[in-house]
Amino acid sequence: MRLCILFALLPLLLGGETACDNIPPFPREAVYSAFQTYKVPRHLWTNLLIALDATEREVNETAKKYIIAEEQKQKTGDLPPLLIASLRRKALYEEYSRVMQEVGGITNERAIFEIFDEIESEKARLIWECYEGTPENEDA
Repeated sequence: MRLCILFALLPLLLGGETACDNIPPFPREAVYSAFQTYKVPRHLWTNLLIALDATEREVNETAKKYIIAEEQKQKTGDLPPLLIASLRRKALYEEYSRVMQEVGGITNERAIFEIFDEIESEKARLIWECYEGTPENEDA
């Protein structure tokens, strides 16, 4: 889980926006791989992915609410990037869990979390591969 959070911070750490910043919250490749691994029925895949793709705005709004609440609680405007990434992951998981339950009819919380964790791990791999292939990192 820490690895996933660290990869979410890469844009902040590297500074500036890159093509790698456009990887969606639920990349198709990562979602389908996790669904296959955890034997989610194939007839649900398309509807689940469509619903997950539609959650980006809600994830951003919820994460923003969490960040504002945490800033008010800590009485500071500068939260550590790791905390921000953790709050975003929390918002991401809440929307993902809602979709899996409402659209997919999957109610086993452990299964929902394990699939989510697999998606996040695969997304971290995709982000890592993307950043390794960017021109500014070719000499590294």
